Amino acid sequence: MLNFMSITENQKGKSASYYLIGDTRIWWEGIELSMDVNPMTWQEFLRDFNEQYFNMSVTKEHYDEFKNFRQENLSMTEAIKWFNQLARLCPHMVSNEEERVKRMIRMLRPETAAIVDRELYSNPIVLEMFDYNLILVMDFLGKYNTPIVC
Repeated sequence: MLNFMSITENQKGKSASYYLIGDTRIWWEGIELSMDVNPMTWQEFLRDFNEQYFNMSVTKEHYDEFKNFRQENLSMTEAIKWFNQLARLCPHMVSNEEERVKRMIRMLRPETAAIVDRELYSNPIVLEMFDYNLILVMDFLGKYNTPIVC
């Protein structure tokens, strides 16, 4: 949502703080009392938030899970949902669209990944337009008569 608002990086953290509730709201109010949050960038906000709420051992578990995640017997819907959840927990692993595309291709079943990989690198415009919307992925795979289990 913050990406759709016309705000600067320095305003994103403060804007996001309006959505905090419960313990996170109390934490943020403590931050506001202890420092000037106006110059705080979005990256600084995320760093402080993650340090407060994500234990490093849990973060490492998510990192390992995301690094090794494969579609296997999951339907495309389930795999994409799980991929997106892990991507939110490990944003540094998919910090740009190219990394996200590569990691998603590695997640797919080998026969599906081969089709997607071949198409992406033979047609670079697809890479720029690649969207993780399930409908577009299913449409893309459907062009190659790839079985889609939902």
